[in-house]
Amino acid sequence: MWAKHNHKKDCWIIVNKKVYDVTPILDDHPGGDDALLSAAGKDATADFEDVGHSDSAVEIMEKYFVGEVDATTLPSEVKKNPAPPVQSIFWILI
Repeated sequence: MWAKHNHKKDCWIIVNKKVYDVTPILDDHPGGDDALLSAAGKDATADFEDVGHSDSAVEIMEKYFVGEVDATTLPSEVKKNPAPPVQSIFWILI
């Protein structure tokens, strides 16, 4: 249900298993609307925490709270291909 709210006229994000309708604050968001739109309809918890929002920002979010999401309905994290092992090269000087 929440995943279809992913555009400028209907923008929802998930942060810490809570759904927020951030549509009304797109134009006023200090990071710009792109920051919110790129997370629209998705779990934005990691992005939200990486930025380090203030306590007042967290309080402001509460007025945009829609409800809680069942974590089992979230898509599992895409596992990235592991980097190939680094091969050490030893030079022997004679």
